Amino acid sequence: GGTSLLLAAMGAKVVAIDEVKKYIEALNYLKFAFDIENLEPRHLSLYEIPSNFYDQFDYVLFAGVLYHVTDPIIACRITFNCLKDGGYLLLETMTMDSRRTMLYYRGPYVFGEGNTKDLSRSGWNWFVPSPPTVAQMLRDVGYTEVRLGDVKGGRLFVVAKREKYVEIMRGGLSLRNIR
Repeated sequence: GGTSLLLAAMGAKVVAIDEVKKYIEALNYLKFAFDIENLEPRHLSLYEIPSNFYDQFDYVLFAGVLYHVTDPIIACRITFNCLKDGGYLLLETMTMDSRRTMLYYRGPYVFGEGNTKDLSRSGWNWFVPSPPTVAQMLRDVGYTEVRLGDVKGGRLFVVAKREKYVEIMRGGLSLRNIR
């Protein structure tokens, strides 16, 4: 929400999505309170992105999301599909500081103690990728010019370009009809 407000204040036309309704409601409240016209909050899961989002955006900010999704390959492909040719993905994610291609599974039950609310957090961390894994996933879904930043505080920043639309290998995909 805060990043969307800042980008809109700087003049960007922003479409912000979140599957958590209260976050979108809060952003809508701020949009109307500050009379921000170039911000469109949408209560929507990444996996529900409509096809009219495809080929529409110059930039996709995918910050703090990758480790929350159950299917990171499909999620990355959706971001690819939303970009115009020549567009850029700006990705920030939790990572592990490893030079090996690794994907650490955490799942929703990392917390073994606590009350019911603590143990059933929706959208918790599923997979934590190493930097080489992030780079390979992005290349596999069609991105080029994948540039990794340094790992700092368990976080990784990445810029990747969609040079042009390319097909994705469909063998084994959980969503076979994805564009």
